[in-house]
Amino acid sequence: MTLNDMKIDDCGIIIKLSGCPEFRKRLYSLGITKDSVFRVKRTTIQRSVFEIEMKSGTRIALRRGETKKIKVELCSRYE
Repeated sequence: MTLNDMKIDDCGIIIKLSGCPEFRKRLYSLGITKDSVFRVKRTTIQRSVFEIEMKSGTRIALRRGETKKIKVELCSRYE
């Protein structure tokens, strides 16, 4: 499943980051790495932008094309 398939308030764990090296480097600089835990906070009506909150409290907005490059697994709870 990708981040794009998630719903608001779903909790997830990042399994794999795909895409070009520059994209992955940008995600790493924002704290998005493999095994990171996050929650989907909100999306736009057309689901073209997703806002996620990392366990550290950092909130990040990602475009739909970017969310399709992030493989995730649902987790049971967000702590």
